[in-house]
Amino acid sequence: MADHKNKLEDAEALLKEAQEKIREANFLSTVNHHNVSNLERKRDGMKKGKKATEGILADGERILDEANVLSAGIKQELEDLENMEQQLTPLHGQLDYKVSRLSEGLGEKTLPDLLRRAENHAAELNESSGILDSILADAKNLSFNATAAFNAYTNIKDFIEEAEKVAKQAKARGTEALELASGPEGSLKDQAKTSLQKSFRLWNEAMKLNNEVKENGESVGGLQARVKAAEMKNKDLLKALNGTLGKLQAVPSDTSAKLQAAKDKARDANATANDVLARLKDMNLNLMGLQKNYSQLEDDVKKANNIIQDPDKNSEFHAAGAKVKDLEDEADRLLEKLKPIRAFQDDLKKNISQIKELINQARKQANSIKVSVSSGGDCIRSYRPEIKKGRYNTIILNVKTVYPDNLLFYLGSAKYIDFLAIEMRKGKVNFLWDVGSGVGRVEHPDLTINDGNWHRIEASRIGVNGTISVHPLEGPRAGIMPTSNSATSPAGYTILDVDQNAYLFVGGILGTVKKADAVKTTTFSGCMGEAYLDNKPIGLWNYREREGDCKGCVVSPQPADSEGTVQYDGEGYAAVSRPTRWNPNVSTVMFKFRTFSSNSMLMYLATKDMKDFMSAELIDGHVKVSFDLGSGTGSTTSVKRHNDGRWKSFTMSRLKKHATVTIVDIDSNEEEKMEATSQGASTGLNLREDERIYFGACRRSGMSGRR
Repeated sequence: MADHKNKLEDAEALLKEAQEKIREANFLSTVNHHNVSNLERKRDGMKKGKKATEGILADGERILDEANVLSAGIKQELEDLENMEQQLTPLHGQLDYKVSRLSEGLGEKTLPDLLRRAENHAAELNESSGILDSILADAKNLSFNATAAFNAYTNIKDFIEEAEKVAKQAKARGTEALELASGPEGSLKDQAKTSLQKSFRLWNEAMKLNNEVKENGESVGGLQARVKAAEMKNKDLLKALNGTLGKLQAVPSDTSAKLQAAKDKARDANATANDVLARLKDMNLNLMGLQKNYSQLEDDVKKANNIIQDPDKNSEFHAAGAKVKDLEDEADRLLEKLKPIRAFQDDLKKNISQIKELINQARKQANSIKVSVSSGGDCIRSYRPEIKKGRYNTIILNVKTVYPDNLLFYLGSAKYIDFLAIEMRKGKVNFLWDVGSGVGRVEHPDLTINDGNWHRIEASRIGVNGTISVHPLEGPRAGIMPTSNSATSPAGYTILDVDQNAYLFVGGILGTVKKADAVKTTTFSGCMGEAYLDNKPIGLWNYREREGDCKGCVVSPQPADSEGTVQYDGEGYAAVSRPTRWNPNVSTVMFKFRTFSSNSMLMYLATKDMKDFMSAELIDGHVKVSFDLGSGTGSTTSVKRHNDGRWKSFTMSRLKKHATVTIVDIDSNEEEKMEATSQGASTGLNLREDERIYFGACRRSGMSGRR
């Protein structure tokens, strides 16, 4: 019982202690609730103060903007007034000068003498008219035949120039008479009237500006009142801000910074308004000075008007003006006689243009003539190349020969070491080039063409990349799809620096011309058919120089116009066999394309197990090239879009893991180059002989999922 009693007492003590703590907690809760209420009231008050501050800031910014606009307007008005003052000052001097000249001229009574001098000049004009009539009579006897007119063009042009010279002299005499009769700067009456009109116009503009300035002055007065009200409002705002500064001590520092910025803006607005008032005072002073100048100008205009309105003086002016008008009519009559000669000159120009057009048409027809030239080793012809320097060149030759060593084509710069050449060595075709950084050479090893059949040779260069292909046109191998071989010259320069002064030979080269040491042959024996440079025909008949005995031979066979071009509609594809000679570590792909498609397959090849593949595709118009040699994919994407419907030349050269891609716009010669490297240690693309290369699309079963 004692233990229970002790426990009960302890429990009662704990209960009392708990009750005390509850009462204390209730008290603290009441205090906290009161503090929270005070804090919420302060927060609401702070929000209201913030809103009021923002409103005042907005008012201050608006007032500042209006002050800036008004300041800009006042500045513009000042500039306009200064310009008008600059324009009025010389006009005032000119008006004084003209009035004084008018007074002097009327006082000396020199008009009769001036009229006599004008009549003498009129007589001289009549003599000039007789000379001009004789020239026109000689010109009328000329034949209008186009050929005779062309030969007589120089003499007629001299006559025209002489006639124009005489007419100009006549007009100058008339002008001189006009100056003698009416003063150095035209008719005094007309100039005085013009000056009077200009003065009244300037006076009206000045009055209008004066009214605008008065209106602006009223606006400035209203603005001054608003600025003063803003100053009072800013002062009240500063007081309110200082009064609430103690309450905002607990507010974060960024709010205090904003309030300080508001104070600064208010002070800036006040300073701007004061500056505007000062500038308005200066403007008022300038306007007062300008009004004085206008008053003086108005008096001068009245004096000039009184002189002009005198009827006695006006009759003399009218008589002189009529005489001058007769002289002007005579000069116009002489110029009218020149019009047939000018028309004749225009006809001659048209005839010459027609002759040039006929010459161009004759050249086009001549280029369409198919000529083949036979050489026994001593026939050498040089030509004038129609070429410009650039990164891209194509050469097409049609050749028939039984000799193994021949120089088929040579183009060499007259200034630099740059050259292009195609030659035969032991029956195989070689393409050589140098664009300034070293010689590149590629041989077509699959064919020997000294079999007496026609062959078509196509060579192209893009930068430092060269490609050659040979297409048999006759014999047992005719119709076989040609293969191409590629190589690169040393990196560096990419532009072939040649022009129309370069040396161009088709079939051998003159001994007086220095050729590149890399070219081993100098003569040609066989039959040379059509030749093209940069898709333009080289007319074998239109040579610049010739040496040796040259004869004709049978025209070369003509391939179909669509040779080597395939059009896809989005559903088909072309599959070609792998080249017979395949080096897994080195591969070159070259083709041309044009399309408007944004997403399409250009080229694809892959092994059956799909471990090795190579692809070129369009993604959103950008060319993406990818390849995998079995240990990881390498890819690169062009920066430019190439789906603009223009021909593009695509070249990809791969040496082991590293690939270089070049895309050239054939029309503009713009080039984009990309590089990519595959991952891992593998270096070979192991495409088997029975596996295909696809263009335009490919079979679904042959596509790699790692594309």
